[in-house]
Amino acid sequence: MISVSIVSHKQFNQVLNTIKSFELIEKNFFFYLITINVSEEYEEQKLKNLVGKNFKLIINNYPKGFGANHNFAFNYVKDEVFIICNPDIKVKKFNVKKFNIKFSKLSLYAPKVINEKSGELYFDLRDFPSLRNILLRQINKKFFKIIMKKIINENLKYSWFPGYFMVISKDLFNQIKGFDEKYFMYCEDADLCIRVKKIRCLIKKDTDIVVSHEGQFSSNNSLKYLIIHIKSIIRINLKRYLRKF
Repeated sequence: MISVSIVSHKQFNQVLNTIKSFELIEKNFFFYLITINVSEEYEEQKLKNLVGKNFKLIINNYPKGFGANHNFAFNYVKDEVFIICNPDIKVKKFNVKKFNIKFSKLSLYAPKVINEKSGELYFDLRDFPSLRNILLRQINKKFFKIIMKKIINENLKYSWFPGYFMVISKDLFNQIKGFDEKYFMYCEDADLCIRVKKIRCLIKKDTDIVVSHEGQFSSNNSLKYLIIHIKSIIRINLKRYLRKF
């Protein structure tokens, strides 16, 4: 079975909707690792009604960071394929049989993303989150009301794609020792992608996986999350400057 790790931050109903989108693709093919990261109301019976016994519910005693949650869930991965997934994802297409045939243990897979409003399909690959790149993006967004999109080569040394939906083998995740838990939120996905490429493995764009993503943009609306974001950007830039990858 393909293991899917989803972390809830008072988003249990969203988690259920994400699981429903997987189940519409293929029933009894996915095993769900559901982490309740902060105290919230949830109904385990609803999970059972959806997927039977194909889930593991993890209840945290205290909130953990993005990477720490997925690293812990990884301990319960059933077979070779591990999916890191946000609760605001809807799976639109996933040709499981075709994917299993071409699946490589030495690759990290990026899905195609659909914009629900425009119907646009794109690969959400990004430049290194340098202070310069972040500043330019914020200026364009704030003052010119646009987000500049560039076509990024997925296997440039420092290119990456967001952790809202990643597919990786159990072997490769073990080899790179999972996410760096020194990042509490933000940039841990960029860091993981770069470390994958450091050991000469590949990021592959997969047209047979299509997802939609709502996006919470917490750092745009909260001083607390903005500070965490800035700290993570500084950390990843220091790692690059010190040539740790």
